[in-house]
Amino acid sequence: MPADTFEPGTYGRNSHIPACAECRARKSKCSKGRPTCLQCKRLNRQCVYPPSVVRTPLTRQHLTEVENRVQMLEMALDRLFPAGEVDSVLRLVLNGDLSQDKGHALQDCVKETQHASDFSLSSTSDEAPSDIPLELSPAAQYNGVDTLLGVFGQPVRPDEINSAKEDTRLVDCYFSTYHTMYPLVHEATFRSELENPTLRSNSSAWPILRDMVLAFGAWLSPEGPETYAKYYDRAKSHLQRVSIFTGADLSMVQALVLLSDFAQRQGSPDESQQYSGMAIQMAVNLNLYREPAQQSPPRSLLTQEIQRRVWWSVYCLGSCSAKMYGRPLLLPEDSLITVNLPSNINDSELTRSSRTWPAEADGPTIYSGLIQQSSYHRMANSLYRTILERPTITSHEIHALKSKIDEWHNAFPYCTQHSGINPLPDWHIASRNRQMLCDRSLRLLIQRPLLLRWLKMKCHTTLEPVAEDPSVERQCRLEGLQFARVTIGIIADLIMSRQYSALTLPFVLYSLLHALLVPAIHLKADPSSLESISCLQDFETVRQVLLVIPVDKDALASSFLTVLDRLCSFANPDKLDAEVNHTNPETYSPYNFQLLSSNIFGNEEMKVLESAASKRPLAVNFSEWLQ
Repeated sequence: MPADTFEPGTYGRNSHIPACAECRARKSKCSKGRPTCLQCKRLNRQCVYPPSVVRTPLTRQHLTEVENRVQMLEMALDRLFPAGEVDSVLRLVLNGDLSQDKGHALQDCVKETQHASDFSLSSTSDEAPSDIPLELSPAAQYNGVDTLLGVFGQPVRPDEINSAKEDTRLVDCYFSTYHTMYPLVHEATFRSELENPTLRSNSSAWPILRDMVLAFGAWLSPEGPETYAKYYDRAKSHLQRVSIFTGADLSMVQALVLLSDFAQRQGSPDESQQYSGMAIQMAVNLNLYREPAQQSPPRSLLTQEIQRRVWWSVYCLGSCSAKMYGRPLLLPEDSLITVNLPSNINDSELTRSSRTWPAEADGPTIYSGLIQQSSYHRMANSLYRTILERPTITSHEIHALKSKIDEWHNAFPYCTQHSGINPLPDWHIASRNRQMLCDRSLRLLIQRPLLLRWLKMKCHTTLEPVAEDPSVERQCRLEGLQFARVTIGIIADLIMSRQYSALTLPFVLYSLLHALLVPAIHLKADPSSLESISCLQDFETVRQVLLVIPVDKDALASSFLTVLDRLCSFANPDKLDAEVNHTNPETYSPYNFQLLSSNIFGNEEMKVLESAASKRPLAVNFSEWLQ
């Protein structure tokens, strides 16, 4: 064979380029200095190719037009198939497996691409995920275009354009309500990626995050809250079609946080715990809890700030969830967390083009509450771990824990300082009230082990008493009872003055339940004491408050109302009013919200609150309601 002839070879995608015969014939490297094809690379020799083709201006213009057209086609396909099944549909088209009826061609594509599922929430389930209809992203990014061509030349229906307008309205509702309390998603970034798919990263979590934003927007929307289930179910179906182990990124963490919060509000605490646990583990795996080292690849200032907001949102979620459900913390130890708190800045002051950090705002921003909550939970988690580590706790230790809370307030006066804004925005008032109730609930929480032990001693005389001055312990209990009474009064004023929303009502009722348990324990342990009269007055206050609370779409708030109703019936079973019961027992029974019996505080200790007078259908079983 002549030295200048070529045999077929392989070089990346250019499989048509021949291999160099000279490279094969010579033992030394080729002197041509050309890129090496795959075959010559295996032989550790360089390869000779035909001279480079010189493109004319006309050729370059033609290729540019082709590239632009391909980019437009990719954008259109991405809009039509937001779940990421573009490759599967294209294979069906090229293989000729689609129906000849263009009106049903898309449905055939959908059915063919729904069989694979890389992830299931239940690791013990042997059933394959059910076929869930794949919904298009109906013109959500077309922004007002009236006449569009859909799949395979079919025109976009008017209802799809109306759906795009509806999605825009729900996104607006999300960022004007939920985002101001929980600034997890950067608004400008989300909106730009929603309008222009080419700006999105190749994240499989994008459809989940988008649908959860729409779900919360629909749930909080006064015009049509009944549509939220469609988006919530669609987000969960998207999650089943992606691999959470290989798709770990910031968008997935954000989506899991929203899924966890939404599941909790729909009365599914176990499902909520699964999502929050995955969000925490994924955030740790992504090293969001650590400030990047100096030698790390540089990131934009906005990216750093968004990652800080996401981490501390995950941190607050895990902290609140653990305390609410009485479970151990899944978060890293405080000494391992090095990431900075978010900055108290307005979104307009930090963009992707920013090269220097803007000065922090003098007044409150929507991130002030997240900063405050993050710092507070960091302190509170150290106290929470102390409570878990000790089987008993004395009044002296309780005062020491309360002193640490006071020290935090002195060093971090966010919740007491005045903003200078008049009138105050609703989100700032809601954030300040949340912090106040969180603080009061923590002070009651650290006293609960002492109360439960005292209650058990009163009901079971064989229990060995703690070596402590009885008068000191009694004074500590009375201080806790007075603190709970003031808390009940504060919450009653908030509810009567309508200083709550659908977003904040569950935590308000949780705090009320937390405070009402204190007089309930005192009534059961010592019903003949002088304090029993004031305890009955506390129950009457709560009874009047429950009469004015409307609950129509929040299962979590309904569960708290159910147990509060039954607590009131426990205190005075003869005054059980039918009008107090806001919920249908068959729909929101306590069994729908109960937790495992292996609660860290010991649910068996709450059984002593049961009495013969409360053995009626609506009587509360306290062993189910320690949360």
